[in-house]
Amino acid sequence: MAKTINCPFCGKLADPKLNACPHCGNYLQKGRASGGRAAASGPHQQCPSCNAVVQEGDIVCVACGTNLLTGQQIAGQKLTPAAPQRDYMRILWMAAAAVIAIVVLGGAAYGAYIVFRDPVTQAVRLVEQGRVSEANRVLEEYVDDNPDSARGWFTLGEVQWRTRQYANAADSFERVQELDPGEERAGKLALLALRALNDPANLSREIAVLERHVEHYPQDGGAWYLLALGRGADGDVPGQVEAMEQALSLGAEEPQARGFMGVGLALEGQYGQAAEAIQDVLDDAPQEGDLQAALGFVAHMQGNPDTAIQHLENALEEGTELEREVRTQLGLLLVAEGRAAEAQTHLQAVTAQADAPPAARFFHAVSERGRGRQQAALDAFEELMEEDHPFAQHAATQVADIYLDRGDTSAARNAVEQALQTLGDSASLLTLEGRIYMMEEEYDEARDLFRRAIQADPDYAPARLENGLLLVQRRAFSEGIRELERYVELIDPDTPGAQVEAVSALIEQLRETGAAGRQASAAGARMRS
Repeated sequence: MAKTINCPFCGKLADPKLNACPHCGNYLQKGRASGGRAAASGPHQQCPSCNAVVQEGDIVCVACGTNLLTGQQIAGQKLTPAAPQRDYMRILWMAAAAVIAIVVLGGAAYGAYIVFRDPVTQAVRLVEQGRVSEANRVLEEYVDDNPDSARGWFTLGEVQWRTRQYANAADSFERVQELDPGEERAGKLALLALRALNDPANLSREIAVLERHVEHYPQDGGAWYLLALGRGADGDVPGQVEAMEQALSLGAEEPQARGFMGVGLALEGQYGQAAEAIQDVLDDAPQEGDLQAALGFVAHMQGNPDTAIQHLENALEEGTELEREVRTQLGLLLVAEGRAAEAQTHLQAVTAQADAPPAARFFHAVSERGRGRQQAALDAFEELMEEDHPFAQHAATQVADIYLDRGDTSAARNAVEQALQTLGDSASLLTLEGRIYMMEEEYDEARDLFRRAIQADPDYAPARLENGLLLVQRRAFSEGIRELERYVELIDPDTPGAQVEAVSALIEQLRETGAAGRQASAAGARMRS
């Protein structure tokens, strides 16, 4: 075994080959001259009692307590010098780092437990060493044996968060929330873990976490604001408004909270009040793109497309987190106004994304068709109709309509049959099916389908048009004219392809023809009499 000596200053074991003690930094040996004798000159000298090296100007030997001026030793005393400054800073930094690590991992009292006897503290140390998987295992075993340990569950949740086990982390933090309502961080961390999963199915669970949190921390305005958002997304409008009122009373999230209150009013159908509330916020913060978007949506709900378009364009100019939704709605409004080329700009930007929503893709295809690009529209609609979402049935309707325009009744019938499986006997599909029978000259079947479409929706204008044209073809002029007049009443003249002027001209011609026919019939009757 290597020989060791006791440091004359701190008393700890050290290697005699070293010049300085690794523990306290003082010299272990006498200074050496070339001949091996102690140096007699320079800033150092020796204690007459123990021969330890002392600094020039020292009065007392820190090794043995001898008064260097009188040679008398101070009985019972042995002074221990402070560590050099560099060692003190190193120790302080290490201590600070340890405290930071513990605070990050749940705030356990470092030093209150013997490391390898307390599993939670042991896990914390393992994390500090980068051995996170081991820490996870230690904590899982600990909470299995101690299921009511909030401290154990909290630390496990943070380890799980570090390893991106978000579902498990959410479970752990929710467990802490149940065991220790006084742990304010638990609910917020559970919510963060659930949001990290990005699963809409977790919405009700997120709401429950927030409701438990505000029950114990009713002054947390930010939590009330988040709860309002969650309830709104879940369709709980009264609950949303209640939570937002709490958030506003606590001064949370201005101006977004005030604006969101307006959105809540809109969802309750109070569009006028909603518009006023949102506009009031925008007067103070016109750069809030999200609120510009909200006002655009409200204007659309109020039936003010021009105002809606203006605010949605403002939202894009200012920047909004709802860009995809804004561009989709803006594209829809522009398509409805017959501005297909402008709509294309916005819808193309959305559909270029890998996860473009079906609504944007559907209206993009509608705009393509409006621009005369029938094949591009057909390809997009056929892709949509093969997927599982509400727009699939509408896409099938568009596919059938395009094939009918091409005279391909077989392909049109296939699309209609697919749509009927999910839509059922809707007015639009019954009308399309009736058109197929019309083209195949099966007029009785077509007439029956048009009647059923009108029964399903008396205000569905295309059914009135098709039925009126069929009646005129079958020479039932009076009834046909009534149906065509009803079509003109129902249809928006700005609807692309409405052809209101052409239908009105046809009605006039039919009336004149009918009058001439009646006059001829009357004259013939007089002649026969």
